Amino acid sequence: MRFREFCLASSLAALLVAGVAHGEVRTWELYSDRLPRPENEGRPALLEDSALLEDFLAEHLEGTMAEAHVPGAVFLAIRDGAVIFREGYGYKDLENRIPVDPATTMFRVASISKTILGTVVMRLVDRGLIALDDPIATAAPSIAIADRERFDPPVTVRSSLTHSNGFHDLFLNSTAPSVDKFEKIVPTIRNYLADQGVPSGRYVYYCNICISMAAAALQDATGRSFMDLVSEEVFEPLGMRYAMMDIPGNPAREELSRHLAGQYVYDSREDAYGLHGEYVRNLYPPSSVAASADEMAKYMLMHMNGGVFEGQPFLSPAAHAEMHSRQISNHPLIPGYKITFKEGRRNGVDYYGHSGDHRGNDSTMIFLPDYDFGFFLSYSGDNDTFYRYFINAFIDAAFPRQTESLTLNVAQPGSLDRYTGSYTNFRYDEPTPMQLVWPMFGQFLVSATAEGLLRIDYPGFYFKGGSVTYAEVEDGLFRKVDSGGEQGIGEFLVDYLRFFTAGPGRASALATNVQNHSFVLTRIPAWKTEDVFRALMLTALAGMAIIALAGILVGARKLAPETLDRLKLPAAFSGLTGWSLWGSAVAGLVFLLAFYATIFTTRPVVNLTYGFDDLGLEPYFALPLVSLLLFGTAVFALLYRSATRSVPIVSALWVAVAMIPVGIWLFVAAQASVLTYFA
Repeated sequence: MRFREFCLASSLAALLVAGVAHGEVRTWELYSDRLPRPENEGRPALLEDSALLEDFLAEHLEGTMAEAHVPGAVFLAIRDGAVIFREGYGYKDLENRIPVDPATTMFRVASISKTILGTVVMRLVDRGLIALDDPIATAAPSIAIADRERFDPPVTVRSSLTHSNGFHDLFLNSTAPSVDKFEKIVPTIRNYLADQGVPSGRYVYYCNICISMAAAALQDATGRSFMDLVSEEVFEPLGMRYAMMDIPGNPAREELSRHLAGQYVYDSREDAYGLHGEYVRNLYPPSSVAASADEMAKYMLMHMNGGVFEGQPFLSPAAHAEMHSRQISNHPLIPGYKITFKEGRRNGVDYYGHSGDHRGNDSTMIFLPDYDFGFFLSYSGDNDTFYRYFINAFIDAAFPRQTESLTLNVAQPGSLDRYTGSYTNFRYDEPTPMQLVWPMFGQFLVSATAEGLLRIDYPGFYFKGGSVTYAEVEDGLFRKVDSGGEQGIGEFLVDYLRFFTAGPGRASALATNVQNHSFVLTRIPAWKTEDVFRALMLTALAGMAIIALAGILVGARKLAPETLDRLKLPAAFSGLTGWSLWGSAVAGLVFLLAFYATIFTTRPVVNLTYGFDDLGLEPYFALPLVSLLLFGTAVFALLYRSATRSVPIVSALWVAVAMIPVGIWLFVAAQASVLTYFA
């Protein structure tokens, strides 16, 4: 048994002995990711036999592409320092029926680009141009983080490369729908750099803005653009001809863009594929590399061969070892991060690599270091669950699942209450317009069961959602005991989940790992729970609709003069007071209707994780500011007229009551930063 496995086994045994608040003793027979593989198992047949690999791909890749709406794909496998398989499937260009060519067809590898950034960093570390533990405040002065030097511990290049510097992630404006909207890295980071959410190192979670901060440090340290750094430090020395940064201003785009696979997105309403524009990723360092499979093979071979490429050192042994060793995790039993590489564990197999999701193109790159094996898969179609099922299916086929017996004293009733409540993704916990959407699609509900277990209900859009049940094995540490079915998120979650608490009080956050993707959920304030938020929004929408209708009726007074006179509506809506309130309500109503209509009508086609820029909503974001200005005018005018007794009491009451739903709307708009979207 290896030392690391011995430590993990000893740790788990200690946890089981410690137990939790005593309750009923229960035993489960569970699939286990923790158990090491059987001794002398050797390398499995799927990794050794190319014919078996071809059969697997025929069933799990080629045979499922049509059902998964994947029009084109490429796959390659590497073993013992050589490419043993490479194949293109389907079409690069559907309209002209141009097939995928592993040598020249370039797929946008999206967040796999983060590992290329990490490789550039380690090359510069070798030369002494930058150090992993340099504070970002001094390493990247261009992003104006100097006033945040109070952070303790400091935010460093290392913490930025390992998704642990404590900053919330960028959500809005992460994608530009056209070249015209593209912004360079430094101003983009500066514009959207939020306050640090937690001290550096407290949480390990996936974060684009963190990686981009490290990229800015590279630019400051070298005086070279990130685009040039990638070309000069990776593409050119590795001979990656069909590879480029797919960003505006890159001269290589003119020559190579014709080799790009189409960014096809399947529209379920039309039962057809569509090309959805360029969709340039604004924070380009973490997401904008495009490369063919053969070029990715060169990159992977260098990493799998200890930093040596074609007999020449590319990374020093020390730099390669540092980049490929675990840096941090949320718990020893939960996979974490290497330098830009994401760790995963399934069926007792440790693996790592990265995946990437781009509009119309998804990819994954996986290393199995104990077996000197790796593979790369990229495809079009905008189906970011396809590669996740593929990874699990591949590992399960190569390494049969193992079970373990788990015996615990389940928690006593009430002892789990400090963990229960509504949670949201820490990455987007800062106020953004997405908070108008999370209550419908994005809240995670944690509840205690009558059997002394903890249940987490994941929203449906999050890897198909589902309910997963856990048993507490130690204070704050839980073991998954029910995955909730084969198609839900439970099949991607690792065995363990950890809660963070502030002292002996209620839990403030929880952390786990989805396949090889570390994420953290933070507790939502009570008023922002789904039910409360929905009630507030329904009140605001209904109230503003009534105000809008009342204003229309007053404007058409001849339609019902007697009714209007009895209700005193003309007096209520006369002058500056009433009409300002009416305008405020209409502006808010139009914004919300446009917002929700866009979200609901585009969800079958658009992945919301790419932000709102490509949905055409920007003009509408002026309406909340208009609403706020008119509401303030109405309040001032009402107070003035009431003080001068120039408005009837009944009319004043009408306006005061009408202000309630508009006030609720503006409160929610302020919480979601809708009022300052253009600030």
